[in-house]
Amino acid sequence: MTHKNSSLQAQFLLPVIFFFLAGCSHSEPRVVLYSAQDQEFAEKVLPDFTRDTGFRVDTKYDTEATKSVNLYTELVNEKARPRCDVHWNNEILATIRLQRQGLYQPYDSPAASPYPASAKAADKTWYAFAARARIIIVNTELLPNEAERPKSLLDLADPRWKGKIAMAKPQFGTTATQAAFLFEVLGAEKAKDF
Repeated sequence: MTHKNSSLQAQFLLPVIFFFLAGCSHSEPRVVLYSAQDQEFAEKVLPDFTRDTGFRVDTKYDTEATKSVNLYTELVNEKARPRCDVHWNNEILATIRLQRQGLYQPYDSPAASPYPASAKAADKTWYAFAARARIIIVNTELLPNEAERPKSLLDLADPRWKGKIAMAKPQFGTTATQAAFLFEVLGAEKAKDF
């Protein structure tokens, strides 16, 4: 993450975090952040927020083993007595599920005003300020001829790649989102076959 990206994320998070601070009654000013963003990257922007605002950030991170699912479950379980002030998620399906369950409060973020409509909820309960790329990494020593390399995810279903590829388990996190999008794009039967 570059310093520029770090500053942009801190700039976006600042007004969001202030919004959720209304009504906090802690003796020391703080905000509770549930972060699905990898700790090594999130920790780089949080000190800037604390320095600029004086608010300590208490952060609960997702784990790699339960990526994106654990924090979702905690937010649902804490509905009657919320502990989280800000949810920094990285998986859109869980975000939409939490929105539909009424677990997010609307906030009209000035930092998000230039975002396209597709990057923000119509009810102002969430804003997408990053994108995730899906790429295929090829060992060019094993496949020196570019013409022989897979060009898309669908190419990987070719029997010639059986036992030679790997991907994250598609039951959790962003890989679950990828699987859901395949069902949307391909249709249920083709996606099941794939």
